[in-house]
Amino acid sequence: MKERTSPSVREAAAAAFASGASASPAAPEAAAAAAALPLGFRARVVSYFTKWGGVGDTLMPPDAPVDVFWSWLGAFLSIAAVALLQQYLTPHISLPLMIASFGASAVLVFGVPASKLAQPRNFLGGQVISAFVGVLVRLAFSSAPHLVWLSAALGMSLALAAMQLTRTTHPPGGASALIAASAASIGPWHGFKFVLTVFFGSMVMLVIGLTVNNLSNRRRYPTYWLGKYNGGNGQQQFNAYHGNDPAQQGWTYTGHNSNSRVAFYENDTGVKMDYYYTTGTTKTSMEHPARGSTQLFRRDLSEGEYNAVLDNPRVHTGKGYYTKK
Repeated sequence: MKERTSPSVREAAAAAFASGASASPAAPEAAAAAAALPLGFRARVVSYFTKWGGVGDTLMPPDAPVDVFWSWLGAFLSIAAVALLQQYLTPHISLPLMIASFGASAVLVFGVPASKLAQPRNFLGGQVISAFVGVLVRLAFSSAPHLVWLSAALGMSLALAAMQLTRTTHPPGGASALIAASAASIGPWHGFKFVLTVFFGSMVMLVIGLTVNNLSNRRRYPTYWLGKYNGGNGQQQFNAYHGNDPAQQGWTYTGHNSNSRVAFYENDTGVKMDYYYTTGTTKTSMEHPARGSTQLFRRDLSEGEYNAVLDNPRVHTGKGYYTKK
Protein backbone atom coordinates (compact mmCIF):
# COMPACT_ATOMS: atom_id res chain seq x y z
CA MET A 1 0.00 0.00 0.00
CA LYS A 2 1.44 3.32 -0.99
CA GLU A 3 1.95 5.66 1.91
CA ARG A 4 0.26 8.99 1.50
CA THR A 5 2.66 11.91 1.66
CA SER A 6 1.94 15.38 2.97
CA PRO A 7 3.32 18.74 1.84
CA SER A 8 6.65 19.81 3.29
CA VAL A 9 6.80 22.26 6.13
CA ARG A 10 7.86 25.05 3.79
CA GLU A 11 5.00 24.26 1.40
CA ALA A 12 2.53 24.18 4.27
CA ALA A 13 3.84 27.48 5.57
CA ALA A 14 3.68 29.06 2.13
CA ALA A 15 0.14 27.87 1.56
CA ALA A 16 -1.04 29.02 4.95
CA PHE A 17 0.76 32.35 4.59
CA ALA A 18 -0.70 32.97 1.14
CA SER A 19 -4.18 32.32 2.49
CA GLY A 20 -3.66 34.79 5.30
CA ALA A 21 -3.41 32.17 8.05
CA SER A 22 -0.05 33.44 9.24
CA ALA A 23 1.12 37.02 9.50
CA SER A 24 4.79 36.11 9.28
CA PRO A 25 6.81 33.76 7.07
CA ALA A 26 9.12 33.32 10.06
CA ALA A 27 6.73 30.84 11.66
CA PRO A 28 6.29 27.87 9.29
CA GLU A 29 5.23 25.60 12.13
CA ALA A 30 2.46 27.96 13.17
CA ALA A 31 1.43 28.43 9.54
CA ALA A 32 1.22 24.70 8.98
CA ALA A 33 -0.78 24.28 12.16
CA ALA A 34 -3.16 26.97 10.97
CA ALA A 35 -3.59 24.97 7.76
CA ALA A 36 -4.49 21.90 9.85
CA LEU A 37 -1.44 19.94 8.69
CA PRO A 38 0.03 17.74 11.44
CA LEU A 39 3.78 17.92 11.91
CA GLY A 40 5.81 14.88 12.79
CA PHE A 41 8.96 14.95 14.92
CA ARG A 42 11.30 15.22 11.94
CA ALA A 43 9.24 18.02 10.41
CA ARG A 44 9.27 19.89 13.72
CA VAL A 45 13.06 19.62 13.88
CA VAL A 46 13.35 20.90 10.31
CA SER A 47 10.92 23.70 11.12
CA TYR A 48 12.91 24.64 14.20
CA PHE A 49 16.24 24.92 12.42
CA THR A 50 14.63 26.69 9.46
CA LYS A 51 13.95 29.60 11.79
CA TRP A 52 17.69 29.99 12.30
CA GLY A 53 18.01 31.10 8.69
CA GLY A 54 15.94 34.23 9.23
CA VAL A 55 13.30 35.57 6.85
CA GLY A 56 15.38 37.91 4.69
CA ASP A 57 14.28 41.00 6.61
CA THR A 58 15.76 44.37 5.64
CA LEU A 59 18.43 46.31 7.51
CA MET A 60 17.60 49.37 9.54
CA PRO A 61 17.47 52.40 7.24
CA PRO A 62 20.68 54.47 7.28
CA ASP A 63 20.61 57.58 9.45
CA ALA A 64 21.28 60.95 7.89
CA PRO A 65 24.60 62.56 8.90
CA VAL A 66 22.73 65.21 10.87
CA ASP A 67 20.98 62.50 12.92
CA VAL A 68 24.31 60.79 13.55
CA PHE A 69 25.67 64.10 14.82
CA TRP A 70 22.82 64.57 17.30
CA SER A 71 23.19 60.97 18.48
CA TRP A 72 26.91 61.48 19.02
CA LEU A 73 26.45 64.80 20.80
CA GLY A 74 23.81 63.46 23.18
CA ALA A 75 25.77 60.31 24.00
CA PHE A 76 28.97 62.30 24.54
CA LEU A 77 27.38 64.91 26.81
CA SER A 78 25.39 62.41 28.87
CA ILE A 79 28.31 60.09 29.59
CA ALA A 80 30.63 63.07 30.14
CA ALA A 81 28.22 64.53 32.69
CA VAL A 82 27.90 61.29 34.65
CA ALA A 83 31.66 60.70 34.47
CA LEU A 84 32.42 64.21 35.76
CA LEU A 85 30.04 63.74 38.66
CA GLN A 86 31.64 60.37 39.33
CA GLN A 87 35.10 61.93 39.42
CA TYR A 88 34.42 65.08 41.42
CA LEU A 89 31.19 64.53 43.38
CA THR A 90 31.37 60.86 44.32
CA PRO A 91 34.36 61.31 46.71
CA HIS A 92 32.30 63.82 48.72
CA ILE A 93 29.03 61.91 48.88
CA SER A 94 30.38 58.35 48.83
CA LEU A 95 27.95 57.40 46.09
CA PRO A 96 29.22 56.01 42.77
CA LEU A 97 27.31 57.43 39.81
CA MET A 98 28.73 55.57 36.81
CA ILE A 99 27.96 52.01 35.75
CA ALA A 100 28.69 50.29 32.43
CA SER A 101 25.04 49.80 31.46
CA PHE A 102 24.66 53.58 31.01
CA GLY A 103 26.59 53.22 27.76
CA ALA A 104 23.88 50.95 26.37
CA SER A 105 21.18 53.32 27.63
CA ALA A 106 22.86 56.18 25.74
CA VAL A 107 22.66 54.16 22.52
CA LEU A 108 18.89 53.86 22.90
CA VAL A 109 18.09 57.35 24.20
CA PHE A 110 20.18 59.14 21.57
CA GLY A 111 20.50 56.57 18.77
CA VAL A 112 16.81 55.60 18.55
CA PRO A 113 15.00 58.20 20.68
CA ALA A 114 11.61 57.29 19.22
CA SER A 115 11.89 53.66 20.34
CA LYS A 116 9.58 52.67 23.16
CA LEU A 117 12.59 51.05 24.81
CA ALA A 118 14.14 54.53 25.14
CA GLN A 119 11.20 56.41 26.65
CA PRO A 120 11.49 57.76 30.22
CA ARG A 121 9.15 55.12 31.65
CA ASN A 122 11.31 52.38 30.19
CA PHE A 123 14.68 54.06 30.70
CA LEU A 124 14.26 55.14 34.31
CA GLY A 125 11.78 52.46 35.32
CA GLY A 126 13.63 49.61 33.66
CA GLN A 127 16.97 50.60 35.12
CA VAL A 128 15.72 51.11 38.69
CA ILE A 129 13.47 48.04 38.77
CA SER A 130 16.26 45.86 37.40
CA ALA A 131 18.79 47.20 39.90
CA PHE A 132 16.36 46.56 42.76
CA VAL A 133 15.68 43.00 41.62
CA GLY A 134 19.39 42.31 41.17
CA VAL A 135 20.18 43.50 44.69
CA LEU A 136 17.35 41.45 46.21
CA VAL A 137 18.53 38.28 44.49
CA ARG A 138 22.14 38.86 45.57
CA LEU A 139 20.96 39.31 49.17
CA ALA A 140 19.11 36.01 48.95
CA PHE A 141 22.43 34.32 48.12
CA SER A 142 24.54 36.33 50.59
CA SER A 143 25.33 33.23 52.66
CA ALA A 144 26.18 31.11 49.62
CA PRO A 145 29.13 32.74 47.81
CA HIS A 146 29.70 29.54 45.84
CA LEU A 147 26.33 30.11 44.17
CA VAL A 148 27.07 33.56 42.76
CA TRP A 149 26.68 32.03 39.27
CA LEU A 150 23.08 31.14 40.12
CA SER A 151 22.49 34.55 41.67
CA ALA A 152 23.69 36.20 38.47
CA ALA A 153 21.43 34.12 36.24
CA LEU A 154 18.37 34.52 38.47
CA GLY A 155 18.95 38.23 39.02
CA MET A 156 19.15 39.09 35.35
CA SER A 157 16.31 36.81 34.21
CA LEU A 158 13.96 37.92 37.01
CA ALA A 159 14.72 41.55 36.19
CA LEU A 160 13.69 40.88 32.60
CA ALA A 161 10.43 39.32 33.79
CA ALA A 162 9.80 42.27 36.11
CA MET A 163 10.36 44.77 33.28
CA GLN A 164 8.01 42.88 30.98
CA LEU A 165 5.31 42.68 33.64
CA THR A 166 5.55 46.40 34.39
CA ARG A 167 5.92 47.37 30.70
CA THR A 168 9.24 49.06 31.39
CA THR A 169 11.49 46.88 29.23
CA HIS A 170 14.87 48.56 28.77
CA PRO A 171 17.66 46.18 27.64
CA PRO A 172 20.46 47.94 29.57
CA GLY A 173 18.44 47.24 32.72
CA GLY A 174 19.39 43.60 32.32
CA ALA A 175 23.05 44.61 32.57
CA SER A 176 22.38 46.62 35.72
CA ALA A 177 20.65 43.64 37.31
CA LEU A 178 23.57 41.42 36.34
CA ILE A 179 26.07 43.82 37.90
CA ALA A 180 24.18 43.76 41.21
CA ALA A 181 23.36 40.04 41.25
CA SER A 182 26.90 38.93 40.39
CA ALA A 183 28.73 41.24 42.82
CA ALA A 184 31.54 39.50 44.69
CA SER A 185 30.42 41.12 47.94
CA ILE A 186 27.34 42.88 49.27
CA GLY A 187 27.67 46.66 48.99
CA PRO A 188 26.72 49.39 51.49
CA TRP A 189 23.16 49.56 52.79
CA HIS A 190 22.80 45.83 52.14
CA GLY A 191 23.53 46.55 48.50
CA PHE A 192 20.71 49.04 48.00
CA LYS A 193 23.11 51.94 47.57
CA PHE A 194 23.55 50.55 44.08
CA VAL A 195 19.89 51.35 43.37
CA LEU A 196 20.57 55.01 44.20
CA THR A 197 23.56 54.95 41.87
CA VAL A 198 21.37 53.73 39.04
CA PHE A 199 18.58 56.20 39.81
CA PHE A 200 20.68 59.37 40.02
CA GLY A 201 22.88 58.44 37.05
CA SER A 202 19.78 57.71 34.96
CA MET A 203 18.20 61.02 35.98
CA VAL A 204 21.26 62.94 34.80
CA MET A 205 21.17 61.16 31.45
CA LEU A 206 17.42 61.69 31.12
CA VAL A 207 17.75 65.45 31.60
CA ILE A 208 20.41 65.60 28.89
CA GLY A 209 18.27 63.39 26.67
CA LEU A 210 15.36 65.83 26.99
CA THR A 211 17.65 68.79 26.29
CA VAL A 212 19.71 67.52 23.35
CA ASN A 213 17.13 65.43 21.48
CA ASN A 214 14.70 68.33 21.28
CA LEU A 215 17.26 70.76 19.89
CA SER A 216 16.80 69.10 16.50
CA ASN A 217 13.61 69.72 14.50
CA ARG A 218 13.97 66.14 13.25
CA ARG A 219 13.54 64.66 16.73
CA ARG A 220 10.97 64.63 19.48
CA TYR A 221 11.69 63.19 22.90
CA PRO A 222 9.91 61.70 24.67
CA THR A 223 6.99 60.29 22.74
CA TYR A 224 5.33 59.58 26.11
CA TRP A 225 6.11 59.63 29.83
CA LEU A 226 3.93 57.04 31.51
CA GLY A 227 2.13 55.99 28.32
CA LYS A 228 -1.38 54.78 27.80
CA TYR A 229 -2.99 51.84 26.05
CA ASN A 230 -4.33 52.92 22.68
CA GLY A 231 -6.65 49.98 22.14
CA GLY A 232 -9.88 51.80 22.91
CA ASN A 233 -10.22 53.00 19.33
CA GLY A 234 -9.89 49.49 17.91
CA GLN A 235 -6.29 49.87 16.83
CA GLN A 236 -4.70 46.51 16.09
CA GLN A 237 -1.31 45.81 17.61
CA PHE A 238 1.64 45.26 15.27
CA ASN A 239 5.43 45.45 15.31
CA ALA A 240 6.17 48.68 13.47
CA TYR A 241 9.26 49.39 11.38
CA HIS A 242 9.76 52.61 13.33
CA GLY A 243 9.48 53.06 17.08
CA ASN A 244 7.08 56.00 17.29
CA ASP A 245 3.33 55.43 17.30
CA PRO A 246 1.47 58.01 15.14
CA ALA A 247 -1.42 57.91 17.64
CA GLN A 248 0.97 59.36 20.24
CA GLN A 249 1.53 62.41 18.02
CA GLY A 250 -2.04 63.44 17.33
CA TRP A 251 -2.91 61.05 14.49
CA THR A 252 -6.19 59.15 14.72
CA TYR A 253 -6.14 55.46 13.84
CA THR A 254 -8.85 54.71 11.24
CA GLY A 255 -8.20 51.16 10.07
CA HIS A 256 -5.82 48.37 9.21
CA ASN A 257 -5.20 45.95 6.34
CA SER A 258 -3.34 42.86 7.56
CA ASN A 259 -2.83 41.51 4.04
CA SER A 260 -1.04 44.66 2.83
CA ARG A 261 0.58 45.23 6.24
CA VAL A 262 -0.66 48.82 6.34
CA ALA A 263 -2.30 50.93 9.04
CA PHE A 264 -4.42 54.00 8.25
CA TYR A 265 -4.35 57.30 10.13
CA GLU A 266 -5.79 60.81 9.78
CA ASN A 267 -4.86 64.02 11.55
CA ASP A 268 -7.00 66.97 12.59
CA THR A 269 -6.23 68.88 9.37
CA GLY A 270 -7.68 66.13 7.18
CA VAL A 271 -4.37 64.70 6.00
CA LYS A 272 -4.55 60.92 5.59
CA MET A 273 -1.56 58.65 6.06
CA ASP A 274 -1.00 55.03 5.09
CA TYR A 275 1.83 53.51 7.10
CA TYR A 276 3.33 50.28 5.76
CA TYR A 277 4.68 49.06 9.06
CA THR A 278 6.92 46.24 7.79
CA THR A 279 8.84 48.41 5.30
CA GLY A 280 8.62 51.86 6.88
CA THR A 281 7.00 53.42 3.79
CA THR A 282 4.51 56.23 4.38
CA LYS A 283 1.97 57.68 1.99
CA THR A 284 0.20 60.94 2.83
CA SER A 285 -2.78 62.23 0.90
CA MET A 286 -3.62 65.93 1.14
CA GLU A 287 -4.74 69.03 -0.68
CA HIS A 288 -1.69 70.94 -1.88
CA PRO A 289 -2.22 74.73 -2.24
CA ALA A 290 -0.87 74.75 -5.80
CA ARG A 291 -1.01 71.14 -7.00
CA GLY A 292 -4.43 70.20 -5.69
CA SER A 293 -4.94 66.62 -4.51
CA THR A 294 -1.54 65.03 -4.02
CA GLN A 295 0.00 61.90 -2.64
CA LEU A 296 3.45 62.00 -1.10
CA PHE A 297 5.37 58.72 -0.78
CA ARG A 298 8.42 58.36 1.42
CA ARG A 299 10.48 55.19 1.50
CA ASP A 300 13.35 53.93 3.68
CA LEU A 301 12.87 56.66 6.24
CA SER A 302 15.22 57.01 9.16
CA GLU A 303 13.70 57.56 12.62
CA GLY A 304 14.39 61.29 12.28
CA GLU A 305 12.71 61.57 8.87
CA TYR A 306 9.75 59.50 10.05
CA ASN A 307 9.22 61.75 13.08
CA ALA A 308 9.48 64.80 10.83
CA VAL A 309 6.67 63.40 8.67
CA LEU A 310 4.48 62.84 11.73
CA ASP A 311 5.08 66.42 12.87
CA ASN A 312 4.57 67.93 9.42
CA PRO A 313 3.06 65.70 6.69
CA ARG A 314 4.08 68.23 4.04
CA VAL A 315 7.78 67.64 4.67
CA HIS A 316 9.45 66.59 1.41
CA THR A 317 12.34 64.19 1.95
CA GLY A 318 13.23 63.62 -1.70
CA LYS A 319 11.91 60.07 -1.53
CA GLY A 320 9.00 60.36 -3.95
CA TYR A 321 6.35 62.97 -4.78
CA TYR A 322 3.37 62.05 -6.93
CA THR A 323 0.34 63.96 -8.08
CA LYS A 324 -2.86 62.08 -7.41
CA LYS A 325 -4.53 61.02 -10.65
